[in-house]
Amino acid sequence: TDDRGKTVSNVADARIAAREWGPSLRSQSARDTMHLIISAKAGTDVEALTRAARAFLQDRFADHKFMFGVHTDKEADGHIHAHAVIAVRSESGQKIHPSRETFSEWRQAYAQHAQAEGLKIVATSARERASSQSYGPKDKAIVEAADRPRPAREARDRAYAADPANHRLIDNARQRIQVARTNPIRLPMSAPDRKAVNESVLAWKTVASEQPGNPVARGMLERLLMAQTVGAILQTIGRRVDQLTKEGPEMAITSEQMVKDLRLMNEAVSRTSDLLDGETKQQFREASSRYLETLA
Repeated sequence: TDDRGKTVSNVADARIAAREWGPSLRSQSARDTMHLIISAKAGTDVEALTRAARAFLQDRFADHKFMFGVHTDKEADGHIHAHAVIAVRSESGQKIHPSRETFSEWRQAYAQHAQAEGLKIVATSARERASSQSYGPKDKAIVEAADRPRPAREARDRAYAADPANHRLIDNARQRIQVARTNPIRLPMSAPDRKAVNESVLAWKTVASEQPGNPVARGMLERLLMAQTVGAILQTIGRRVDQLTKEGPEMAITSEQMVKDLRLMNEAVSRTSDLLDGETKQQFREASSRYLETLA
């Protein structure tokens, strides 16, 4: 569907749309257009999602050419989504220069339109959910070419997958997809990350208190509390290591005290690690090891 509500359903329609978009594209550079993915959980009303996506795009990109389509082929993986392609340059000649704040505003606007359609969608960032990295279209294309060669390019895709020079690239893309799908807890390592998690804990505590039988609220609160606790442990270890490794007479410390502190920190790391599993445990071990190696 395009910005005027016209459905593009066949090759002829696509050719007409391409001609109409021509003046908006000053080159064949990716910078001429922007690609957004608007997602929802499996089982979401497709018509409601379509209306919400259209309303969001018309709200935020009223002066831009855009097209979007809803895909339900990944519903078995737990989600459906809409792909939107937007001309970066508006009809009046202004270009979009999105920042992190812009994407946050867009998430909030989409959530509002989705809620108006009766969909239970809220605007949260991965940081606010303590969610791990996501994967992009490039990762998906790399893995699909390796695992499911395209009929028209089968020989080329098989050669690509068989080339040892590409094995690491393919494995890394596969790993990013796997991590995103299992969604292990992302540990807050920076001050902005910890601030976002702390604020989310307060918000979800309120929701859980108001809706004690809500399993989503309970699960999110448990997840965020774990991220908050482990993040605080890493922050404490990091601060202590900084104190012990600073040079200067005012920071004098005996070797016995340093050995004792190192032992206590190792014990704390071991106890905390026992509470974690999978990718989250690996994150914690790697982060704590860097601190302890510095001290040792």
